[in-house]
Amino acid sequence: MKHYLILDDTRAVIRKIDKLITVPVENKWYNHFKYIFKYFWDDENENILGKTYSESFCIWQYNSIWGGIFYPIIFGTIVNKNGSTILELKTKLNLCGKLFSVIVFLGMMIGAIYSNIIKINNEIYFNSKIILLALIVSILFQSVPFAAYILTRIQTIKFIKKYLSLENSFS
Repeated sequence: MKHYLILDDTRAVIRKIDKLITVPVENKWYNHFKYIFKYFWDDENENILGKTYSESFCIWQYNSIWGGIFYPIIFGTIVNKNGSTILELKTKLNLCGKLFSVIVFLGMMIGAIYSNIIKINNEIYFNSKIILLALIVSILFQSVPFAAYILTRIQTIKFIKKYLSLENSFS
């Protein structure tokens, strides 16, 4: 989902975001892993990581309380639309959260399939009802991190709007 904020001064927005960033790093997968492990046991972590460029920025924050590894990465790009200068905000789930979700889902499905294989007279049968139930439970289990990501994303977008003092926005 994209959010749009109408801007008056683009350089001021980039400067404000630059001041917000406490740990300047590139949006690379190894930086996400590095800082998750660095701040994993730090419930008081207030560091905002990311990098600004001349017309864009990328920021994120790991916080064990509000979403754990399911934090959003916020991409901000300054664009011109219909004669107005607009800050376009896009979010996506970070690689660590995606990877963890896939591993847990596959682990649950492999465990369900493997534990429900029945071998009778050299023929292999699957208990399809149990496997279907495991699939449903696995999908429901994945809704928890998805909800954590959505709630953290909403909270983060509200914070950025307030921090930049840009209340005139549209989606």
